[in-house]
Amino acid sequence: MIRFTLFFIAAALALYGADADLILHNGKIVTADSKFSLQQAVAVAGGKITAVGSNASVLKERGPSTRMINLAGRTVLPGLIDSHVHALGAGLSEFREPLPPLDSFAAVQSYIRARAAKTPKGAWIVVPRTFPTRLKEMRMPTREVLDVESEHPVMFDASYTVVVNSAALKLCGITRSTPNPPRGEIVKDKRGEPNGILKNAMSLLKGLKQDAAFSEAEKLQALEQMLRRYAEAGLTAVSDRAVTAEDIALYRKLKAGSRLPVRVVMTWRLDASRPTEEVIRQIQSADYTTGSGDAWLKFGAFKVTMDGGMTIGTAYQRVPYGEFGEQLYGQTNPDDRGLLFIAPEKLLAIFGAARDKGWQITAHCQGGGAVDAFLDALAPDARQLSKPGGDRAREAAGYLGRCPDALAL
Repeated sequence: MIRFTLFFIAAALALYGADADLILHNGKIVTADSKFSLQQAVAVAGGKITAVGSNASVLKERGPSTRMINLAGRTVLPGLIDSHVHALGAGLSEFREPLPPLDSFAAVQSYIRARAAKTPKGAWIVVPRTFPTRLKEMRMPTREVLDVESEHPVMFDASYTVVVNSAALKLCGITRSTPNPPRGEIVKDKRGEPNGILKNAMSLLKGLKQDAAFSEAEKLQALEQMLRRYAEAGLTAVSDRAVTAEDIALYRKLKAGSRLPVRVVMTWRLDASRPTEEVIRQIQSADYTTGSGDAWLKFGAFKVTMDGGMTIGTAYQRVPYGEFGEQLYGQTNPDDRGLLFIAPEKLLAIFGAARDKGWQITAHCQGGGAVDAFLDALAPDARQLSKPGGDRAREAAGYLGRCPDALAL
């Protein structure tokens, strides 16, 4: 009995009383507790903080192999977290060369000419992603701006909206009689001809392969390099807010090779434009859900995209963009409110399947109209929470507090 008791005590000491691996002392430790107090020292064991407090209290954790760092009054901050990144896209954007300073129509045209000089005739030229708000002219380019090159199809990437030149319109067979794609728009000029602006309509473009030139090894390298840039900037964790099956596989390979420099929480975003039954089957067949993984790589929320973007005039608003939309975004329809991608009844069906699978739920909603549609799908009386006037944030928080599994913003 005595021998067993001594063994139990020794095991308990090994588990709970192990010496610290690292102690930082004689500094300013920012705890970010309820009082935002400053302490003098912190101890770490097994990759986790085991004690924080005064020098005297924390130094009790010291053992013969503990690494000691005297901060000499310097400050230690909690690990910084970036809650919204798109790491692979960011890494690939400058993987081979720095992004050009595209700040005007002239700069865009110079870039197109330079690319045309070394691109085979007939091959696509893609102007790297930028927005009209970054251009000196403060308006979306049209096909006339991109027609500086006529022997190549050209695409100006503005995310949910793209602009193409006349050669691209001809190549893709886009004319005044081409019907709009589902949830998208071919913008027309005053004569009724396509002006080159395509909203959520990249499906109409033929022969465009933006990612095909990157091998898996290059994508792994680009992703790892981007994560290391985050670490160098002081981040200890990031939330990648739109991972696909390809992204998930890349992250898993990096983790398996001990190549993750920061912790990653993945938000799984599906293409909700596909038939509802197909989307639901994919949700149900996935071998992961919220919380799957470990401290270094795990899944957070399930996400859908409700509308477009504010910087390109496709966020779905409660009222039309009006003259401002025509000036900045090249809109020609005075009733243009932006784009809504998912009907409330479809959203509810998809979210129901995700909830039943165990997912925490979130959505991309930039415009007020998209927020309305989002709340419409949650409950019949949720719409009033998003109406103008009053403290909508407080009201919505109260509503969602009564439905804790409804969503995570």
